Amino acid sequence: MSRRNTASLLLILPLLIAAGCGGGTDGPERFPVTGKVTINGEPLDDGSIQFIPEAGTDGPSSGAPITNGAYTIPAEKGPVAGQYLVQIRGTKRTGKQIEAGPPNPPGTMVDEVVQAVPAEYNSNSTLKATIKEGPNEDVNFQLENAALNP
Repeated sequence: MSRRNTASLLLILPLLIAAGCGGGTDGPERFPVTGKVTINGEPLDDGSIQFIPEAGTDGPSSGAPITNGAYTIPAEKGPVAGQYLVQIRGTKRTGKQIEAGPPNPPGTMVDEVVQAVPAEYNSNSTLKATIKEGPNEDVNFQLENAALNP
C-alpha cells in the first residue's frame, strides 16, 4: 500500500468508526411498565412476569420479578409498543412452617411455599396485554387458583 493510500485510510478510518457508533438507541423504542399481580385477591408473594411479543409486534421479550404482588420494568429493559402474550409464574406462602431438611441442621424451620399460578397463566397462558407508547402504569393482573382456596 502506498504512503498516500495509507494516509488517506488513516484520515477516513476515524470518520467511518464514528459514523458506525451513532448516538441514537439500538432497535425500537422501549417503554416502562408497572403493575400488580394478585392471586385469589391476595398479592402474589414471589414470581416473575414475561411479556412475549405477538405477531405484528417487532421487539424483544421483556420481564421482571414480582415481589409482594408488584413488578416494575424500566424503559431500558421494557417492551416496545404492541400486543403481548403474558406469562406469570409464582409461589405463595401457606402460613405453615415446615422443616427445611438437609443440608440445614435438624429442626430448622422455614415457610412452606406452594406453586400458586396455574398453567393457564404461564405455560398455557391466555393472558394478553397492550403496551402503548409512554409509561404503562397499572398493567395489573387478577388471577384465580381454585386449588389455593381452603
